[in-house]
Amino acid sequence: LKVRMDEALHIAGPDSHVRLMLVVSHTGTPVPMTAGRDHKFNDLVDWYEPDCLPEIMHAEDPLFILHTAGTSRGMMHATGRYIVWASYAVDSTVNGAGTQPGIAQIARHIALVYGALANGMTIRIHEGQPATLAA
Repeated sequence: LKVRMDEALHIAGPDSHVRLMLVVSHTGTPVPMTAGRDHKFNDLVDWYEPDCLPEIMHAEDPLFILHTAGTSRGMMHATGRYIVWASYAVDSTVNGAGTQPGIAQIARHIALVYGALANGMTIRIHEGQPATLAA
């Protein structure tokens, strides 16, 4: 993928506007790097502390706003209601008692983030593939 990205940036020339590229090498294959632009992801984040304490949230605190495509209108989702619903939806899906949320703008982060983490699941996201939820 990196070689193809370099080719695309070469074709685009100065119009590409790409000034920084983070490279994740997950195959162990040597990757050509462009000095000043390309940086190995692990070199930049190895110093970072992986543990992050959770923030205490009240049930009615805003969790996120989902905006309607093509408009300026949005719907605010409250933390408590959304987490409980997402947890139930994902737990029911994994245990075979329910159906997975429909493919929509919001469905991926229900399954991949909120519902899975609320149920203490491990999230594995593979390049180009749907996520796998493991209880």
